[in-house]
Amino acid sequence: MLIGIVGALEGAKVFALVRPPGHHATRNRGMGFCLLNSPAIAAQHVLDCRAASRVLIVDFDQHHGNGTQEIFYHTSSVLYVSTHCPHIFPGTGSMEEIGEGDGEGFTVNLPMSAGSGDVEYALVYRDVVLPIALQYAPDVVIVSAGFDIHRYDPLGRMDVTERGICAVVSTCLFIAEQCCGGGVIFELEGGYHLDALARSVGAVLRQMLSEHPSPPEHFVPEMDEKVPPSVRHLKEKVRRTFSQYWEL
Repeated sequence: MLIGIVGALEGAKVFALVRPPGHHATRNRGMGFCLLNSPAIAAQHVLDCRAASRVLIVDFDQHHGNGTQEIFYHTSSVLYVSTHCPHIFPGTGSMEEIGEGDGEGFTVNLPMSAGSGDVEYALVYRDVVLPIALQYAPDVVIVSAGFDIHRYDPLGRMDVTERGICAVVSTCLFIAEQCCGGGVIFELEGGYHLDALARSVGAVLRQMLSEHPSPPEHFVPEMDEKVPPSVRHLKEKVRRTFSQYWEL
């Protein structure tokens, strides 16, 4: 993971196939299936080395990355953005958890309704995650890639297919291209249906190998035809919660 983050700082696109996953682990203990918080370690490493002053961590695992949030809750050096299913393990990740002190406004939790699919994810990443991330202008992008959002995942409650995953990933790649010379590292989090996991990772790798990221509507062309009420509600709540920190 640390070798990968060095590559990302130099503009490389990296996928770290690490096990166990990391985002539940806190500073002093493991949680869930996580022992060491790989994305947090990588982010802190580049900050300590002064190789970067602003790190964006995007987390699309179905479960909230409570450990990553806790570690960076009081700093503006890391912008943590998480889409996740609320009211499941670990029970954290409400939108009201926005950071404290210097970190106020730099934790952005986006709870997605159970059953959210390709359209919901594509819209939220294009219309919420993208504008906030571009304003933050990170020096490097770290993605906690959790494929338990896939519709076939036995632990999952979402309805995302490879199309939706490609929409999410293309948004992350576009942020990296615009802000930090394309430098991004994906770190494997959840994903418990082996076939769906393999196909999802393959879809991500194909997007990483493309010369330029495609917009989300390339993968989910119907996304603007009818915005689901859950997305409208989420976007309205984001504006109320974060308008003093970000232009939305």
